[in-house]
Amino acid sequence: MYNAQITIDRIQNLIKSRKLVQKTVLEDCGLNENTLKRMNDSRGMSSFNLAKIADYLDVSVDYLLGRTDEPEIHGISNVISIGGNNAGSLSNSVNIGKASTEDIDEIVEMLKGLTLTQRSKVVLMIDELKNQK
Repeated sequence: MYNAQITIDRIQNLIKSRKLVQKTVLEDCGLNENTLKRMNDSRGMSSFNLAKIADYLDVSVDYLLGRTDEPEIHGISNVISIGGNNAGSLSNSVNIGKASTEDIDEIVEMLKGLTLTQRSKVVLMIDELKNQK
């Protein structure tokens, strides 16, 4: 089954590697500072709380649970991949009308600065706006 210590270690290692403070991360997620201390194999952690931490750290829940060694979020992030060889994917996947190349470059740069979770929210908001027509 699942090993609580793997999840605890991954959360703590991510927090440390990003030079964050565990207490602050947990509080920002609406959790008690003792949340990780109370977690064990028989008790675990609620899926909602685990998802809050995963979103905050911009990794997948599967990574925190030890189900994969890849921290990247898959699924919707593939649709909104920005940067590298996919830098043009925004203009290829969205009909941007008469937007200039400079406009597209500016949008891409703004999206690069967002986490995958934030990018997902942007895509959902754009979709909502398109449906309001």
